Amino acid sequence: MQAFIFYKQPNQLKCVFKTKTIRLLLLLLFLLQIKVGLHMDDIALQDLARQLGQEWPALGVNLGLKWAQIEHSKADNPMHTKSQIMDMLVTWRRGLGPDADPKQLLVRGLDAVDRTDLAWKVATNELFDSKNRTDIRTDFDLKACQAELVDYYLNNLCKVRMHPLIPSLVRDLGSIYTDLQLVRRTHPCMYEQSGSRPTDCSSLEGETNTKETHLSHQSLVSLDCRGRYRVLLTGKTGSGKSTLLKKITHDWSSLTALDVDPSLNSEEGSRVSDSALKQGSPLSKFMLLFTLQLNQMSENPNLVDAIFDQILSRDTKVSKPDLKNYIENHQNKVLFLLDGFEELPPNVLGKTKATDNLKDVLLCRALRHSCIIVTSQHHVANQFFKIYPLFARVETTGLGLRGREEYINKYFKNSQTGAKLISAIRSSVTLSGLSEIPLLLQMICLVWADRNSLPERLTELYDNAVKILLMHHEGKKEDSLPSRSKLPDGLLNRLGRVALEGLLGKDGERLVFPVEDFQQGDAARGCEIGLLVPEDAHRGLDVQSTVAFLHCTFQELCAASYLADLFKTDKKRFIRYVSKLTEFSMINLEYLLRFCCGKSKKAARWILSRAKKLQKQCVVSYKADELQRLRLMFYLEARSKTLISLLSDIVSFPSLGGEHLIAAHYFVQCKRSLPKVTSLSVVCTSPAESRLVMNIVHHTPKLEHLLMWLNGAMDSGEDEGSFPILANLKSMSFRPLASSLPCQCSLVPNFISHQINLSTIFLSDIDMHGKVNVFQTHSSILQCLRLINCYLVFEDIKTLCRVLSDAKDLLVLDLSGNNLSGTLDFFIPIVPRLKELAMAKCGLRDVDNESLVRVLSVPHNLPYLKLSQNTMHGLLDTVTSNAPGVQVLQL
Repeated sequence: MQAFIFYKQPNQLKCVFKTKTIRLLLLLLFLLQIKVGLHMDDIALQDLARQLGQEWPALGVNLGLKWAQIEHSKADNPMHTKSQIMDMLVTWRRGLGPDADPKQLLVRGLDAVDRTDLAWKVATNELFDSKNRTDIRTDFDLKACQAELVDYYLNNLCKVRMHPLIPSLVRDLGSIYTDLQLVRRTHPCMYEQSGSRPTDCSSLEGETNTKETHLSHQSLVSLDCRGRYRVLLTGKTGSGKSTLLKKITHDWSSLTALDVDPSLNSEEGSRVSDSALKQGSPLSKFMLLFTLQLNQMSENPNLVDAIFDQILSRDTKVSKPDLKNYIENHQNKVLFLLDGFEELPPNVLGKTKATDNLKDVLLCRALRHSCIIVTSQHHVANQFFKIYPLFARVETTGLGLRGREEYINKYFKNSQTGAKLISAIRSSVTLSGLSEIPLLLQMICLVWADRNSLPERLTELYDNAVKILLMHHEGKKEDSLPSRSKLPDGLLNRLGRVALEGLLGKDGERLVFPVEDFQQGDAARGCEIGLLVPEDAHRGLDVQSTVAFLHCTFQELCAASYLADLFKTDKKRFIRYVSKLTEFSMINLEYLLRFCCGKSKKAARWILSRAKKLQKQCVVSYKADELQRLRLMFYLEARSKTLISLLSDIVSFPSLGGEHLIAAHYFVQCKRSLPKVTSLSVVCTSPAESRLVMNIVHHTPKLEHLLMWLNGAMDSGEDEGSFPILANLKSMSFRPLASSLPCQCSLVPNFISHQINLSTIFLSDIDMHGKVNVFQTHSSILQCLRLINCYLVFEDIKTLCRVLSDAKDLLVLDLSGNNLSGTLDFFIPIVPRLKELAMAKCGLRDVDNESLVRVLSVPHNLPYLKLSQNTMHGLLDTVTSNAPGVQVLQL
């Protein structure tokens, strides 16, 4: 039966039907109840969309859609007719009821708009037959999409503004970025206190139970674990999470630009990261990368829609259906970087049922093979893992000592100004702690560039940062801050009212606000000064004017100003706010409460009282420790010795480091003595911090166990007379934060030489070459000595064995990682009294075999012997025959 005739026109092939014949056949099909399954997946609908023309709005109306829905489809895809049609068809499909017959509705709708040719294809399932339909996947222009992404990333997203009020003052991310410290936490629950080290000092010679792996930023996309496709990057406020995502974006863009358009890289040599250009970069496997802000997805948590809203231009040539189809069919070649999970309202997830719905992606119900990296602040990490357990956890702990100095040198371009700031930070414990946080370091650089000096407290630093914003706004260029650089009367408090409502809202934390939330003119004034940043939100053709604070810490600063002022103007309301604080909210609002204590000593008294009560009621140990840390931080900000009575119950510390160490030191200086402290665990990253530790232990006469984690050259610079003598100190351990380089310092041997009752000494990666005589004082009571990777050589071992010949109580000796070749005969007098001897990785060779036999031939009762990572070929029988009492032999 010939029911149609073909004829051609330019760029198209139309089919002219004998309308009456076709409609008669369609009627027969329905009368005979011929049921041919209609599988309307996205690709099938895309094929239908490709064959529709100007009649598609009328088709939508005949399918039952409202005209407003059709207009919405047009607004969402202003430059792409096919995308508009596809959006209309998907909207119609979503609205079908469970008993609806989509085939019948579609056939009738097509017939009503005189597209009986398509109606016939739908009725006979010809259109949806995979053998007949045109696969839209072949139409996606990957190179064009890459080129648009690279252009946007390199020229917009990866630019760093060096000052919030001078838009032209920008630098390329590659010229200012400094590597952050990244640690993968194998057991996240054990590191809830700002990434602190283990706090148990009762077993100093044992190994820690939690595994840490230090990573580079590119290694996040190739983790070998159960979460290899899903990574949660956590960190404190301002710790550089967003910047790290931009760095990954920058490296991918620089690498991809070489293939797409080399001219994109030609303008600025620093754009191309050396690490990104290395052959075999982990980022080279990704064809597409999308960096998205989650706080801009509150209305529509759909990834593809977000890509078009946030990244691609309005006149992009990329089709939304084409892009969606490519992502779904090439999942392992697509990388998503999702920034700011804590800023996403919880009721947003699950709003849409699309296959790229954010919730389904996070739950691995969609895009399972795409790599997804999400950033989040610490306080929502546990909640995140309860809902999305398949993520690996990586934490950014900020900048290390070298990273801080590298950033300063880049910021000031290796000038004398930068060198002076580095010197100031090295000599100041407060600045050393604050500068670990990248955001605060940037503020420090900004203030230093104008004043050549810095305040010590966090509140003072931020107040000066605000003054700097005002000074630049007023066009002042003097070296010192002008006294008239003041905020307009009441502006900070009025901004703070909105800020506080956002932080304490019933629906969760809000960081973006409509302009209407502020008093008239305040939002514009805040944007002019730089405290607020305009963030217009686009919804189709509608634009809503919104603003956000420069950073969430500035939101907390403004909120604290309002809260402190509230103590004077409405004390009852202030008390209601404070009395509602819980363990979680107090930890979550740390900066707000610290700023408030710094602005009002009277307000600080109420906040400290509330924190003390919460700590007393707390039954979870790590939360109680965190509340105690906050109390010390509040006290430091208040700087009022009259408040010391509110900390009278603090008799010990969990683990100290960074700002916590600074606050503890100020507390100890005020209280003068801590007689109940028996164990102390401290992280030291600078000489200034080591001096603080020495000052603290001066006031802990009952200290029995000391554990210190050291980093770099830790020479304290103290006179020998200033080292404390701790009569009760029995065990001490000095270990490295990172074992890549030895810790060369006089602190360790000087401290040991001033103690009198040490029975357990554990040193790891501490350079003790030429310093082993310090153990002479303790040889008569020494029971356990572990000197691992301490760079000991022949003369050191000879001297050490002479010193230990008087150690009658010595039971454990571990010299692993030192060069013991040619020294084994020195151990003959020592072995008989040992219960454990460890000499792993000590460079023992064939020439040492006879000496080893002589050592083991001495009568002894040695249950544990460790000789691993040495050349022991052919000695197994000799070792076992001469060591009959060995219960554990580790080879």
